[in-house]
Amino acid sequence: MFVAVLMMAVGAFIVPLVAVHTNILLVKHSELDRLREEIRAERTAVDGGLSDSKQVSPRIANLVACYQLIEQTREWPINAANLLRFFM
Repeated sequence: MFVAVLMMAVGAFIVPLVAVHTNILLVKHSELDRLREEIRAERTAVDGGLSDSKQVSPRIANLVACYQLIEQTREWPINAANLLRFFM
């Protein structure tokens, strides 16, 4: 009986997390792809500019910062402490 209850609890806990994890992955990768394209386009615009001086566009810095922020976003909606609490 204990094993059955434990399996149902784990199933009820993990199944929704897998769906959320998949959604986070899809949105994260699509946003990273979009930002890569914007960074590439902005870099091309700066490199192809009329000026001989290679000035860094402030927009590139903002795009790179946003890219790094999204890249560092956790892909699982739960951390180790919450997982440990569940199993305790």
